[in-house]
Amino acid sequence: MVVIAVAALILLLVAALLFPGEARGAQTDATTSAAFLKLPIGARNAAMGATGAAEASVYSVYWNPAGLASLENKELAYSYASWLADTSYQFVGYAQRSFGVSFQYVSIPAIQKYDNTGAPLNAQYSPLDALATVSYAHKIDWLSVGASLKGVYSKLDDRSAQTLAADVGLRAEYEKLAGGLVVQNMGPGLKFVQDRAPLPLNVKAGVSYKPAKGATLTFDVNKARGSDVWVGAGAEYMLAAGVGPRIGYESDRTSLGAMAGLTTGIGIVVNKFSFDYAFVPVGEFGDSHRLSLKVRF
Repeated sequence: MVVIAVAALILLLVAALLFPGEARGAQTDATTSAAFLKLPIGARNAAMGATGAAEASVYSVYWNPAGLASLENKELAYSYASWLADTSYQFVGYAQRSFGVSFQYVSIPAIQKYDNTGAPLNAQYSPLDALATVSYAHKIDWLSVGASLKGVYSKLDDRSAQTLAADVGLRAEYEKLAGGLVVQNMGPGLKFVQDRAPLPLNVKAGVSYKPAKGATLTFDVNKARGSDVWVGAGAEYMLAAGVGPRIGYESDRTSLGAMAGLTTGIGIVVNKFSFDYAFVPVGEFGDSHRLSLKVRF
């Protein structure tokens, strides 16, 4: 209980420092740059309601770098996701205890160019988003502290921008319970011409609980710049055969339709290999599919 109370106090202090205007009910600008930084990584996490604040795997490079301090093996992972409007993004990551690196790439279909009168030109352009991350974590008894340094690159037509960003996280574990607190995407934002658009700063806190062998329950709370507080929750049950169904819920997508907040998926573990799939409906915008492959060695 002391750990939970301390984590809650830290979260309140961080939120007050990072979002002082919103804490007073002031209007905020919801426009941010590098929106791809908000896309969840890892099919298992996506199937479980986009939760991961208490994650301890190679995917901690994205969710909470503090989780890297609890790794027992070296892990190499690849993840692919088909998103809206034929957009796809890929993730490649490697991690070992206390250290991790990853690269993300977002592929966006070519966009038609128009002149200043609105007439179409015989030309197209393809936007590009990419991210490289280096993470480090240190564990002191039951508490882990981690940080990530991220290089963000974005290209739009003939303009490009780049910046540095950082994540800082805490993770605590006690028997079957783990909790995490992380501040994501701290940085100056991207500047394409004159104005610099802020990054999608996010404060995330969550827990993971293992009530029985093979069973895992997760719950995350998020507060992002310019957005309301939203929650994610998930459940997983890995059978003795190495197959595990998953289900989750995201409150930030419920306005898109009755089924839009639901997430589902399945995991298959064979020796040192893990295969994960997630299905995420997004209402009238279509459906998203995620595939991940991870090997431990």
